[in-house]
Amino acid sequence: MSSEKKTEFEEVKQKFGFHPREIIGKTILGYTVDKYIGHGTIGVVFHAVNKDIGDVAACKIIPQKTLKDGWKIELEKLSKLGGLPTVVQYKGHGPEIITAQNAPVVCILYQYVEGSNLNKFAESHPESITLEFIKNLIIASLGVFKALQSTGITHGDFHEGNIIVADPDQRELKPQRKIMINDFGIGGSTSKIEPKDDYLQLSRICTKLIENYIDPAVLDGWNRFFRDKLIFDFLRKQLVETDPTVGEYARNPEVLFDNLEAIREEYNQKISKGTAKLRRPFDYLSCEQIGDSFELLQALYSKNFPGYEDLLERTNTILTGPRGCGKSTIFRNLSLKTQLLAGKQDFQNQFVGIYYNCADLYYAFPYSLPTLGELARKTITHYFNLAILCELLDTLAIWEEKGQKMPPSMYDKLRGFLGAWFKTYESPPAGVSILRHLLSQTIKEKERFRAQIDENGTNFQSQSPLPQDFLQKLCSLLQNSIPQLKGIPFYFFLDDYSMPRVSKEIQATLNCFVLTRFAELYFKISTESIVSIYPHDATGKVLDKTREYDIIDLGDYFLFSTSEKQSEFLSEIVNSRLREAEEFDWDIKDIAEILGSSAYNSYNELARAIQEGKNVEYSGWNTVIDLCSGDIANILRLIRDMFTIARSEGERRLIPAHTQNTIIRETGNDFLNRIEAVPETGRHMRQIVQAFGDVAAHYLKTRLSKNVEQEPPFQACRIEVRETPYFDTYEKQKILSGRRVNAAKYYENLIKYGIFIQDTRGKSQRGAVVPRLYLRRLLIPTFVLTPSKRDSIGLEKYEFMMLLSSPEEFVRHMKSKKPRRPLVSGKEQKRLQ
Repeated sequence: MSSEKKTEFEEVKQKFGFHPREIIGKTILGYTVDKYIGHGTIGVVFHAVNKDIGDVAACKIIPQKTLKDGWKIELEKLSKLGGLPTVVQYKGHGPEIITAQNAPVVCILYQYVEGSNLNKFAESHPESITLEFIKNLIIASLGVFKALQSTGITHGDFHEGNIIVADPDQRELKPQRKIMINDFGIGGSTSKIEPKDDYLQLSRICTKLIENYIDPAVLDGWNRFFRDKLIFDFLRKQLVETDPTVGEYARNPEVLFDNLEAIREEYNQKISKGTAKLRRPFDYLSCEQIGDSFELLQALYSKNFPGYEDLLERTNTILTGPRGCGKSTIFRNLSLKTQLLAGKQDFQNQFVGIYYNCADLYYAFPYSLPTLGELARKTITHYFNLAILCELLDTLAIWEEKGQKMPPSMYDKLRGFLGAWFKTYESPPAGVSILRHLLSQTIKEKERFRAQIDENGTNFQSQSPLPQDFLQKLCSLLQNSIPQLKGIPFYFFLDDYSMPRVSKEIQATLNCFVLTRFAELYFKISTESIVSIYPHDATGKVLDKTREYDIIDLGDYFLFSTSEKQSEFLSEIVNSRLREAEEFDWDIKDIAEILGSSAYNSYNELARAIQEGKNVEYSGWNTVIDLCSGDIANILRLIRDMFTIARSEGERRLIPAHTQNTIIRETGNDFLNRIEAVPETGRHMRQIVQAFGDVAAHYLKTRLSKNVEQEPPFQACRIEVRETPYFDTYEKQKILSGRRVNAAKYYENLIKYGIFIQDTRGKSQRGAVVPRLYLRRLLIPTFVLTPSKRDSIGLEKYEFMMLLSSPEEFVRHMKSKKPRRPLVSGKEQKRLQ
């Protein structure tokens, strides 16, 4: 036995508690184990042969103690995957084997496939890792994900080691390599391994392959276009999306496959039109779909969004808002790189914007991190600094290429500064751009460091790890070396800094300095919602939002901006699309004129029509504005569908009110249905929002508002809790009484998925600041309410908990309460059912 194999066998013994030689010679279900193949995260794989039938199998050995109760159920489900050509077939599992250490192990037999796992294949065949190979990998994986959905399981341990690139089968007419997936269900059945998200893992794997093996400099037009669309739109957005309210593609393998195939048609349309243009008004509903078409990105952008001035204040800022509100679009457009590449040569000397997508952090650290020690924190900090440095150097290089003159002394200072940290630094050849050379060196260092992370996790440490104040020192150097930057701060726009993708361990580490106050730089951080930010640093300190950072919630800002501001912003967003689109032949290109005004002069008039049982219509540009919670993408889809129906009816000038009403109601109903598709909590969250909507509609029909003079109906789309809810105490009480209710999780997801918009200012009641929650505006027509913000449904703490835990009970309770101001007509009370 070679010394290398002996060392590996000792590693197996230390990790799994048995020596491979103990298994060789054992017979499992008629198959005799004859040789060792390798080991992974949860078990050891052997080759086994059944001489009676001339068949071979792969035998996986897993320590019994690492498996959860009920693990055999997962294997039983695998039988439903039988026959799929992209799945390594499950043959069965045999009796336990007792090892020399008196520890039982489980034996599982799989189809034996000649080939290599993806890691080994890529290392030995780097020339085979093409964009077409990666596309085929995605298609094969999506096919398996579809099958997994039908069986009600997930893979749970999806990584390169469980993706097999099978050798060509010479028995076939046209032999070729195949991609096959292995080890289903087992990763989620062990007590030591936390199940991984299959879609996130596929995104990470493909992104890593592109970064390591695809050189964009040698790609032709189609492949460059495909690479950019694959990274920025498909892998980083569509594939990892979990929120079904954002789009049909969320965790939908069939739609994802269609969208992947549609990239070719999109490219054909682009080259037929020349440079990237807007073909139809409602193409590119997210900035990820636009990719690197910077001119188009700027053309479809507006600075008039509520909160713009506050976002640009010289302070650290956390930007939140409902999915589709445009956070990524805002951040990308505020970067200097986008402005330069879009032809904006007028540097305004306000700030230097650097954009960074935090998905990169997930791809570097996809696994659960151990308890944070000093070494782990240094590893995370070093990688983050390298990633930001790449973006900063790329921006400076583009600025230089667009005509910015850099002082010669700046190059010397920058080379000296970076050379002190990068021991492998090499001087550039004559005639080569120094900034481009420094960028190339930094990318190599980043790739080298990431490869070490993949191999050793956070146990790897650079010889000279970049410290927490690295960016501060770098920005100071540039400000003092480039005259145009004197006194100009750097704004680092960190996009999608959200748990769980950017884990709490990573956030805790980075929070030590990205939410620290520096004069030279500020961090602008976007996140799904305020519950997606980990509010502590690595020392356990609670971050003070009034001291370390400000919060801008775009949904909140939009709700409380003036109707004039809302209209100005939305009109600019929609009308710019109507003007830019090449295929838009309507006579009118002003959305306010196309939609007209609501049939109702006031919310009170609409409310009275509802009280009287009339069939009300939701229509008009002012109504569409009222339905926006800052979720621009949803509003664009709503208007797109109005145009689609109107066009089919022969309209080319105005959209009829009845068409608007139909689409508005369908959009709200569709959003409500999508809530139910949210993993784990969706069905219950729908019951919660349905209960609130039913109560709000009941109050509108049976009660009057506080405005005594006009006596309008009671119009509430808002919840005000009169005391601060304490979820831990409540949940302990429910568990003790035999009712397991995760009220905190429901509340968190109601905010996270934008079903309710949280007023970050809150309201003071009974000596405490309590939450105020606004119903997502798209749902107003669904429950036949009005957009008025005057009234609210006040709830005691126990009533709010009742809504979260027992929605049906909440409806009965609230409807049974005696109203303070019941609906009356003259002196006689008139009750409406």
